[in-house]
Amino acid sequence: PPAASPPVAGPSTLPVGELLAQAEAQGFTLRPVQSLRVAVAPAPASSWRGRPVALLAGGDNPWQAPLAEALTRAGAHLQVVTKPLSEAPLDRAEWVLCCLGPLPGPAVSECLAAAFAVAQRCFLTAAAPTAPRRLLYLCTSPAAPADDGTALLFGALDGLAKSLTQEFAGARAAVLYQQGGDPAAVAEHLVQVLGQQAEGELPATLQRQAQQPWQTLGTASPLAALSSQPLAAHSRVVVTGGGRGVTFELVRHLARQRPLRLLVVGRTAAVDPADSPLCGLSPEAQKEWARLQLRQAGVSPSPHSVRQQIERLRGAEQVHANLQSLWQLGAEVEFVACDVGNAAAAQAALPAALGRLGVVDLLLHGAGSEESRPLAQKDSAALRRTFAPKGAALPLLWALCQPRRTVVLGSIAGHYGNAHQVDYAAANAYVGALARQTPATLCIDFTAWGEVGMATRGSTAQVLTPAGVALLPT
Repeated sequence: PPAASPPVAGPSTLPVGELLAQAEAQGFTLRPVQSLRVAVAPAPASSWRGRPVALLAGGDNPWQAPLAEALTRAGAHLQVVTKPLSEAPLDRAEWVLCCLGPLPGPAVSECLAAAFAVAQRCFLTAAAPTAPRRLLYLCTSPAAPADDGTALLFGALDGLAKSLTQEFAGARAAVLYQQGGDPAAVAEHLVQVLGQQAEGELPATLQRQAQQPWQTLGTASPLAALSSQPLAAHSRVVVTGGGRGVTFELVRHLARQRPLRLLVVGRTAAVDPADSPLCGLSPEAQKEWARLQLRQAGVSPSPHSVRQQIERLRGAEQVHANLQSLWQLGAEVEFVACDVGNAAAAQAALPAALGRLGVVDLLLHGAGSEESRPLAQKDSAALRRTFAPKGAALPLLWALCQPRRTVVLGSIAGHYGNAHQVDYAAANAYVGALARQTPATLCIDFTAWGEVGMATRGSTAQVLTPAGVALLPT
């Protein structure tokens, strides 16, 4: 080129003809040369091409149309399902993309139940040779939601998806959350990203705002939000699930440090051992009493049901003893027997007691339920039993108590997922999501406790210890 010509920029993606025209315009001299053989690497084939994909969506979900168009362009054999998600025919789909949101906050429980049903249809159809093993939940919400529960649903699905991946060998489940942005551009980007993954792979749980890069799910709100003002003497504390177990041990620790006014709420009513039907009975007489109670309730007695009947009453006796120990430490205690997972029961039982307590300085939410069973042995009722006392109850408790601060006792199952605990993980991940967006709220994801709580039941400790899980000492 002439000495005065400007330097040519680095690698170009311009078509050859246009590139040559620009070179000529800048003073380059073009001359024919010997023909060159250029090897061009073919573009990698899209992993979507020819694959059966089920796209589940309904209502006004903004993902549906853009995703359908992007998947069709990528060569997928697409099936769009708009009927209720729990009834979606998924037997032949290899990929299942489930679109959820935007939705109001109160609809989270209902939408989670539908997502749970989709998971069962995906991973419990092993009889079909092409049973779906890759499930992706896609959550979307407006850029500035006013009363949008999609972020909370995303939190619950985070725990659900991680647990599915752990429970089923070779399974892939993930959840993506998109807040704002152009649905068409986002859909195109998502299809390209997933198409570049290795066979059967899915990215980790991710969230994204507008056109920003995908980011991993955030952590809980900082401890400093609650520690700036230590709990003072005579503070008024509402405790759920505080009659027994881990929550009671924490409350007893607080009561040893300072006098407190406590409103303890628990499912199990307190029974004075002196007034217990088991008082003075021999072990065999206790079993006979339990058999009689079961028959009167229309239940056929079995060794397991008899043992459970006795354990329930022993639990009620333990609640009474625990409450007495709090009184002995100088705490003022009122106990309300109420299942906070039952909204109607909580709304009927708690207002009067809260009126007597006054302004609530701290809500300690430890209520919860856990049923460790494979997904094949769970149903929508099991999901409700597990989600209601931990997840669904928290917004209701906030409305009733209006506490200054809140501490939620969560579980690492919600953070990492756990096999056979898809519902429990979803409930704990959900309260973690609530804590992240609520001021003066902390969710602590505990591991299993070694001496009290759910991990002391059955063979849980024998399973966790060999796996390298260190149990927390009381």
